[in-house]
Amino acid sequence: MAYLNQTIAANGTFTEKATAAFRVLQERYAQHKLYKRTLRELRELSARELADLGLSHANLHSIAYESVYGQ
Repeated sequence: MAYLNQTIAANGTFTEKATAAFRVLQERYAQHKLYKRTLRELRELSARELADLGLSHANLHSIAYESVYGQ
């Protein structure tokens, strides 16, 4: 008597999973770069310019984070 076992990946092949994971990493890296750029540009503003915008140096990180990640 012969038996045949066949395993089928329900969520795609290893290559598809690896490609999807790589895309996620690329997106996160792009977001991180945008966060750093936004923060750098905010830091370049003078105290007067920040005050005109209703901002302070104390909350630049949270402003940049919210701008990029929307949270």
